[in-house]
Amino acid sequence: MLCVLWLLKLCLTGEIGPMLATLVGTVYPCFRSIKALKTAKEIEDDKVWLTYWVVYGVSTTLDLYLHCILKIIPFYFTAKLLFYLWLQLPLGPLMGAGIIYRFIFKPIYNIFGR
Repeated sequence: MLCVLWLLKLCLTGEIGPMLATLVGTVYPCFRSIKALKTAKEIEDDKVWLTYWVVYGVSTTLDLYLHCILKIIPFYFTAKLLFYLWLQLPLGPLMGAGIIYRFIFKPIYNIFGR
């Protein structure tokens, strides 16, 4: 329990926030993506994790260019960690990556992608 509190303190102060956010954003989704690729008959899980990786890629790219501004926001890395968790939560239609895809990426693609 003390170890968890210590890790939470390090995350909240931003000392390990970038590393922890990257680990949360990549390790579990990578495992689930590999698992989804191994299921030959079920395509829906492939779509779910492809959607996640598209949203994750765009958010990582935006973070790369806006990092010098975003890092001064208090608890930025905690918010980023929670954002990555929300993107991958298995909530069906409420999964964060699916929501962002439906309401942001899909309309933009419908306008400019053709």
